[in-house]
Amino acid sequence: MAETPFTLLQLNSMIKKSVKELFPDSLWIIGEVHEMNENHSGHCYLELVEKDENSDQIVARARATIWVMTWRMLKPYFETATGQELISGIKVLVNATVEFHELYGFSLNIKDIDPVYTLGDMEKKKAEIIRKLESEGIMDMNKGLELTEVPQRIAVISSKTAAGLQDFLEQLRSNSFGYKFHIELFVAVMQGKQAEVSITQVLDKIYNKPDNFDAVVIIRGGGAKSDMNCFNSYLVASHVAQFPLPVITGIGHEKDVTITDLVSHTSVKTPTAAAEFIIAKFNSFETGLLDIQFRLADISADMVSSRKEELFSLGNRIYPGLKARIGKELQNFVRLESSFSGSIKNYFLHLGYKTKKMEEKTAFSPARVLIPKKDKISYLQNNFLFLTKNYLSLKTHQLHYQENITLLHNPDNILKKGFALVTHKGKMVKSARALKKSYIIATKFRDGRIESIVGNIDLEE
Repeated sequence: MAETPFTLLQLNSMIKKSVKELFPDSLWIIGEVHEMNENHSGHCYLELVEKDENSDQIVARARATIWVMTWRMLKPYFETATGQELISGIKVLVNATVEFHELYGFSLNIKDIDPVYTLGDMEKKKAEIIRKLESEGIMDMNKGLELTEVPQRIAVISSKTAAGLQDFLEQLRSNSFGYKFHIELFVAVMQGKQAEVSITQVLDKIYNKPDNFDAVVIIRGGGAKSDMNCFNSYLVASHVAQFPLPVITGIGHEKDVTITDLVSHTSVKTPTAAAEFIIAKFNSFETGLLDIQFRLADISADMVSSRKEELFSLGNRIYPGLKARIGKELQNFVRLESSFSGSIKNYFLHLGYKTKKMEEKTAFSPARVLIPKKDKISYLQNNFLFLTKNYLSLKTHQLHYQENITLLHNPDNILKKGFALVTHKGKMVKSARALKKSYIIATKFRDGRIESIVGNIDLEE
């Protein structure tokens, strides 16, 4: 062997020396947090990676450490600035020294983190996903769906123990209007690595029975900004955007809007606000029905008022004519009765006279000839009397009927029902449009009459 071999320690020591000489100062390094662990001593251990932009494959990897004293300062600073925890899946710009230890190998010792870079990277990713959704033409698909005016059957996606879920259910159940809802819960993981797959799987379950529901509500009870990362993913957003039922989001964030919020049919800030939105839909529908009811009542009242005026006018025209007609008919009836009675009387007198003559002429005849003649006369007399009574009764009934009809149309009887007649200079007033300011009008009630001067006239369109 020509050369003296190096021991592993010698090699690692040489590498350590070379790294120190090559990277004497700290560097700003970009990486994605792949794994993170805070141990019992308070130190934070991370694994940073870099991924290929096209294939998303890891092309570089390095261990990193944030010692306890530094971690105690960086953690609250980063979370306050970004609104989220330092977790796997986010990109960071860290200031670190390059270390090489003979026993533990290569690592980075993180001294500082720039939260501005992380925020920018997050917004950049959101913008890229939004552009992708827009290019696919699905960004506003769910917004274009029609949400029924009474969304009573609701599929809720939430974790089983979420406080926001209880707030949502309580708000619906205790609504002051007494509206009833049918709620079916679909349990899903709402944060972490499994959230994206869990939420989309639940959406697929609801998709298989769309006729059972009017809308879908996605509920989450707030939390750190990083907990909302699943709602900024393309997988969840694209599922919501293309879902065949309107999706309402009440994810529980006050400041930021997620991509899922942007593609959903309706986005509200909290689960309670989602319940209030649904109740408001019910109330709006009920208010619309009441408005229609009031308008129908007004129209009906106008029609009744119009018909009432027509009836009064008709009564004023008909009543005098009917009264005169009935009087005339009564006179005719009296004359007819008198004439009819006289004719019958004369007929029977004449018949009796003829009978007497016949008796005289046939005094010598046998009794069997006279008896049938007397029976015939008696029959005819009784029959005429019966027909006469029926005729007189029918005419009397007809007169009473006409009199009652006339009385029903008598304005005095109509006034007794609570209506009033308005006249101007003795003429019936049928419309407010016929009046002008300062006109003197007379209003007749069943128990009296008043006069008044017209002031403002409010005409309905």
